[in-house]
Amino acid sequence: MFPTFSHKNFTDESSGSTYEFEDLNGHGTHVAGIIADATKSTTIVPFNVKILPLKVLDSNGDGYVSMIVNAISYVERLVSQKTLNVRLMNMSIGVKRSSSANVTATSTSLTNQVVSAYNKGILSIVSAGNERSDTYYCSPANVECAVTISALYQSSDSSSVYFDSGYSNYGNEVDFAAP
Repeated sequence: MFPTFSHKNFTDESSGSTYEFEDLNGHGTHVAGIIADATKSTTIVPFNVKILPLKVLDSNGDGYVSMIVNAISYVERLVSQKTLNVRLMNMSIGVKRSSSANVTATSTSLTNQVVSAYNKGILSIVSAGNERSDTYYCSPANVECAVTISALYQSSDSSSVYFDSGYSNYGNEVDFAAP
């Protein structure tokens, strides 16, 4: 089972199960599964990562910046207390920008927390976002020390891979793109 210091639910939502951090939306679990599978090394040592489940969004995929900030701060505390050795955080989340043109979706508290974690040796891998917008206007995708990932799609004949402009964000802040 999970050590008592690890998993945590930062939302007000109760899963009604033994695991209060249960992902009722499924997206975070899906992404964590991809990460774990992609880091498989051999059948003898199946995974070289450990997943620390921290719930910051509800079953609709909604939440507050404060939930994300509190979760990052929690990880920093675990690292500074030498409770866990965390080097990477995946955040497949984003702060939606204003519907007004050219309004940057910045959160000073979120940016500061991502930078603080980075300065403590914790790299944040973040989603570019899903609004078909320039990442300059999307947080935490626009945090300079974060590694920002956007989406690609494969052609029907599998001969080419393209930027997925149907939903994925784009821009100078994108470091990598993946299907």
